[in-house]
Amino acid sequence: MVIRRFVYLPYYVFKTNWKLFFKYLQTIKKEKNTSYLMLLRGVLYTMIKLNASPLDYFSFRMFDLPREKWFDYPCTGFMYEYQLKMNPPEKRILLKDKKVFLEEFKDFSGRQWATLETLKKDRKYATAFLQQAGKRLVVKNATGQAGKQVDVIDIPANIPDAVITLMEKGHFDLAEHYVEQHDELMRMSPSALNTVRMVTQYAAGDVVILLAFLRISVNSEVDNLSVGSYGVNFGASINLEKGIIDRPGSYLDSSKPDVHFHPVTQVPIVG
Repeated sequence: MVIRRFVYLPYYVFKTNWKLFFKYLQTIKKEKNTSYLMLLRGVLYTMIKLNASPLDYFSFRMFDLPREKWFDYPCTGFMYEYQLKMNPPEKRILLKDKKVFLEEFKDFSGRQWATLETLKKDRKYATAFLQQAGKRLVVKNATGQAGKQVDVIDIPANIPDAVITLMEKGHFDLAEHYVEQHDELMRMSPSALNTVRMVTQYAAGDVVILLAFLRISVNSEVDNLSVGSYGVNFGASINLEKGIIDRPGSYLDSSKPDVHFHPVTQVPIVG
């Protein structure tokens, strides 16, 4: 098992955000008054023993935990192998391609959408689609991930040709009507559609909700937590029994402090 984990090392070398890694290293060295050597020993140990990426040691704040607790955390390599079993690659097209997903779940999406191909083929439909959209439109690359290749545009006089040209230039192949979020979410964070991420496990014929959290944008048109090397947007855990946020928010960038008030609007997060 340990030998197999060495196969992941080249992947971690090429995929790790080393700028963020060294930022963590410097921040935690100062915060904990420790040495680089001690921190790097911890990173290497978790990479070999837990199949962790170099960032996992900092993201899970393992330096604050006794070593026996490190094994409680599902690190990057473990999650990769877990997902291979739970979500086989041949089935992932449903989640990887937004066009396939929206078609499969069209009765549940709650918004109108159209592909670039449809807008180009049927100009009458395209005109009606844009008129119903109002003033703003969300354009996406259907296979883009982590909030990338998404843009919110002002519709130029409901002219299909202008929208089609813009989509072609930006390599967008999917258009969706802009969604107006709940007033309370708009009051807290108006820059993007703030969404709830739910983590589930299918077991014994039932779906178990493991956790849920609200993704909150900070002057960003998307709410993904990976924006800006994990330091722009943040998330807040939802108490599943009470249906409220009862803890401060946090960034994926573990060097940043907890968020008690939205940095821009100053709306409290808890409650």
